[in-house]
Amino acid sequence: MNVWTNPDGAEGTTADKAVQAWYDQGKYFDPKTGKATDEKFNKEALEYVNVINKSTTKVGFAVRGPTVVGYYCPPASTDPKELMEDVPPKREPPVPPKLPEDLDI
Repeated sequence: MNVWTNPDGAEGTTADKAVQAWYDQGKYFDPKTGKATDEKFNKEALEYVNVINKSTTKVGFAVRGPTVVGYYCPPASTDPKELMEDVPPKREPPVPPKLPEDLDI
């Protein structure tokens, strides 16, 4: 589970901005070792890994005020060997899914 709080406050808080913030934390993850670049960045590295994990099949978001919670299913493994397999070595930004035509938000 990832949690992000918009530093600009509740106005303009979206799941897209949270995903971008988590993606930007990729600098804290080393795909060659499957670990955080520094132990003090374990949380940030895991939030990044949840965003780009190949094994993730579903994700749900909750937005309340300035806070976004992202729940990734299944969550990324914390085992470095599995992470080296599940995390693409090349960073590519996530592409938001298209809303089905018959669904209106």
